[in-house]
This record gives sequence, C-alpha cells and structure tokens, in this order.
Amino acid sequence: MDIGSVTKRNVQRLNTMSFPYVSQPFSVKILWIQIVDARRETPDVFIGDHRHSFWEAHLVLWGSAGYKTGDSSVSIGAGEGLIIPAGTLHRHLSDGGGYLKCSLAFTFDSRALSDLPRGARLFGAGKDCTDLIGELIEASQAENTFAEGIARCRGFELVYRVLKALGAEAVTEEKNGGFDPRFEVAKRCVAAHPDFGLSCEDVARECGIGVKQLGRIFKKHTGTTLFDYIRSGLLKRSEELLADRTLSVKEIALILGFENERYFSTYFKRHYGMPPGQFRRLAGAPKTK
Repeated sequence: MDIGSVTKRNVQRLNTMSFPYVSQPFSVKILWIQIVDARRETPDVFIGDHRHSFWEAHLVLWGSAGYKTGDSSVSIGAGEGLIIPAGTLHRHLSDGGGYLKCSLAFTFDSRALSDLPRGARLFGAGKDCTDLIGELIEASQAENTFAEGIARCRGFELVYRVLKALGAEAVTEEKNGGFDPRFEVAKRCVAAHPDFGLSCEDVARECGIGVKQLGRIFKKHTGTTLFDYIRSGLLKRSEELLADRTLSVKEIALILGFENERYFSTYFKRHYGMPPGQFRRLAGAPKTK
C-alpha cells in the first residue's frame, strides 16, 4: 500500500461505515474499522483506563503508537499490531509521536480459538495486512451497495489475517520451546554483512518484521539491543582485519564500508579508546605496508 495516498479525505467514508458483518464458523462480528491519520498532528486522547466487551486490534502502518495495558506500556511500530482481548484494561498513550494506524473492533466465539492470548499481545502484522488495509480503503470510496459489501468482506478478511498472524507466532514459539527462529535469521544476516552500511532496518526487512519487534526478540535472547549486536559484529570484524598484515588501515576502512580512513579511525577510537594503528601495534600484529 502507498502510505502517501492515505489522506484524511479518502478514509472519511470508511471511518463512518457500518460493519454489521457476521461470518461462520467462528461467528465473527465486525463492529467498526477506523483509520487514524496522526502523521502531522497527534489527536487529543483523554480516555483513561477502560475495558470493552469486544476485542480490539491496532495495526500501525507508519510511525509508532503507544498503549498501556494493565501495568505495562508498549509502543507499536510500523508493520506491527497489538491485539487487546475483551475485558482487558487498557488506554491509548498520547506520547506526541506521529503515526498512521488502522483500528478494528470485533467479537467472536473465542472457544473456537482457545490458543489466542488472554492478555494484550504484540505481533508482526506483515505486508499482507497493510496491503489489505489499502484495498479496504479503496473499496469504501465507491458509494454503492456492492462496493460497501466488498469493503465489509475485506474487513472480515483483515480480522482473519490478524488472528492468523497472531496464531502463527504463538505456534512458532510453542514448537521451538519459546525460541524465535527469526533470531537466527537476523544473526545470519548480521554475520553475512559485517560492514558499517548495515542498519537495524536492513536486518528487520530480511526477517520480514518491524524493527521494534526484532529488537524485542534480540533483547529476549541476548539481553542486548539489535543495534549493539550489529556494532559488536563490526568491531569484531575490525579486529580480525587489523590482524591481517597485508591490509592497511585505509583498505580496512573501505572493506568495512566507511567513507574514508579518518571516519573509521574515529569510530574505532570511540569504542577502543585508541586509533586502529595503535591497537594493531599493541596487539602485536606485524607492521603493514
């Protein structure tokens, strides 16, 4: 979906549509779907802690949105979603950050889906959900009964994909004893690109999830941040290259993706307290050309 095409004007009709849509076999009923565009200004939110008799799902398309569920606060990043089961105490946090998000409310017979979480939970929404939201907005623009029916069908499909994404993550963790295989994908990506040009966004894109979600996975498995993990890989590679007497510091800088030797030396000194040439001498590596 082209985020730039989502404007307050082209989501107005969707936000006022009625969604009395029911589908079997899970007896899912969509209550409402709304696009909230706060990319330029954050709407005033004065609702305190509250509960609903229905489920909510919030999917962020751009920026980040904050929520408090019980005693925990969470930030939903782009490409992520938060599902809030019926009866869960929660509130939206006005943290001043911009965002574009799709929110939906629905009810269903939860006995048919007993593996879903009992408390609020983050999940990776994925491109399927964001593309579907774009189709939902487009279908809601045509003012005729058929188009409205298409929009309602798209709304149900969105609920289905939200539940599917949520269930897939729960099953993945259960099968792997709480271990998330995307952690290994990220580690391989970092190992394959030990240079200065690799960003957290690059690694998250390789894993197919948002940066914040991958960051939480790294924190869980390593106790450190994704950024620090990438940086430590770069520094380790620097040490290995400095031990190679056939390479000059300038050549090492270029191999690692730095623009020039000076930039690399500044970066290296910031973390080791000495320039790479001095580190090499103290490490006992032979003098280079």
